[in-house]
This record gives sequence, C-alpha cells and structure tokens, in this order.
Amino acid sequence: MEGVDERDYQRAKKRVEAIRGFWGHFITYLVVNVILFIIDLFTTPGEWWFYWALGGWGIAIILHAISVFVTGKFQGKKWEEAKIKEVLDKEKE
Repeated sequence: MEGVDERDYQRAKKRVEAIRGFWGHFITYLVVNVILFIIDLFTTPGEWWFYWALGGWGIAIILHAISVFVTGKFQGKKWEEAKIKEVLDKEKE
C-alpha cells in the first residue's frame, strides 16, 4: 500500500486479525452451544446441563471481547511505542 508506513500497516493488520479471531470465537461459541442445547433437550429432558458450558464459555467470550475491543483502545499507539522502547532498553542492558 502506497503512503502507508510499514509499522502502521503491521499494527493495523494485527488489530484486524484480533477482531477476526474474536468473531470466529464468537460464532463457534454460538454454534457449539446450539448443538449442546439440542443434545441436552433430547437426551436429558428436564435436566439442563448445557448452561454450564454456555456460562463458562460465555465468561471466556466476554474476556476475549474486552481484550480485543476495550483494552485495545486504551493500549493504543503511544502505549505500544513506550512498551517497545522499554523492551529494547532492557535488551540492551
């Protein structure tokens, strides 16, 4: 891409991959939990166990969303550059 700094491009690419990874995780969560619900419905009517997977995995989905959409905004370009400088300084020692 013309006119785009390589470092900015790599940062944007990494961000897009993180967002794509979240949505893949979320779609998998939905599909698997629908399947678990159907299995639960037909194998043990009246005894609901699928919600344990729904809840446990749901917590993981929420944490994944926070890491992609919330902390990514707080840990922007300035934070990243400061961390890179910190790591490089430690490696020089």
